[in-house]
Amino acid sequence: MKNKKLLVSVLTLVTSLTSCDFVAFSGEEFVGYADGSVVTNENLKLNLSNYNIYENSDNYLISFNINIINTDSDSITTSLDDFTCYRESDGADYGIGTYSDISDITLRCDLRWSGMFLTNLPTSPEEENYYMTFNLAGENYKFYLYDKPEELKKKFSVNLYIDGILEESTSILEAESLSNIEWLSTDYAYYCTDWYYDETLEKSVGNDILTDSINLYGKKETVLSYLHDSYFSVMGVNYIPKSNTIVIPRVLQEKPVKKIFASAFYYNLDELTTIYIPYTITYISKYNFTKLNNLQKIYFDGTSLQWESINEATIPSNVEIIYNTYI
Repeated sequence: MKNKKLLVSVLTLVTSLTSCDFVAFSGEEFVGYADGSVVTNENLKLNLSNYNIYENSDNYLISFNINIINTDSDSITTSLDDFTCYRESDGADYGIGTYSDISDITLRCDLRWSGMFLTNLPTSPEEENYYMTFNLAGENYKFYLYDKPEELKKKFSVNLYIDGILEESTSILEAESLSNIEWLSTDYAYYCTDWYYDETLEKSVGNDILTDSINLYGKKETVLSYLHDSYFSVMGVNYIPKSNTIVIPRVLQEKPVKKIFASAFYYNLDELTTIYIPYTITYISKYNFTKLNNLQKIYFDGTSLQWESINEATIPSNVEIIYNTYI
């Protein structure tokens, strides 16, 4: 959730249509959360998005979108009613406002209706727990204004296709941002973080969240940049994996990786904590390592004598070098 210290004086309604034989409603209460996890009720799917907390001088303004998708083959016209926000500790209630017309909502087949809502609360939802209730098409909904507990989240399967080949199948908790998914090749030489819904890589996932099992498509990129000759030399860093670790491969495209050129690891790469260097490296320029502010360990796939013979760089005193070790 976001916490922004500013006063919002103008709020606008956001109404959009993106990506139905309707059934009778059950009358039960459906429960959701503010992290984007989806609540499913027969042919309707609901979730909250764009949840923001704005701190004012004497209260907190909360804004969010309610998104409704009708998965049925027929369109329906319905309404959103009886909005109220409650504080869990004492049951105090607070009104919820909107600039949208929620008394006459048309939900078209496989399209999303999205409306912006807001409420003023005396304390931050990050300090006290709140929830809101409302009625949609005769059904009661309750959304807690905090993230869904981990133990209640569903796991969905995600298949990652890189350059048309299934490279990894994994399980991820619901409401995870698809833009946070990372693929690394087994040799740590390639990565992908830009995902698409289609094999032609035209429909980007953007900041969408995971709501169901899914196939994602992307293309491989190199973690490090190289100079290509009869062998490879490391020129610089294109991407730091979430592990904050860089692994220099022994071999790339069937050719050895032999040199680490000047400034390959010179710049302020604050995220980088660990570097693995293979025994194939025969030269490390002196213009490396000194500006890696959070570097902790260098693993070298050889002996200390071998390291001294190839390395011209100055290693900060707080950095530990571990010999005869590779990933």
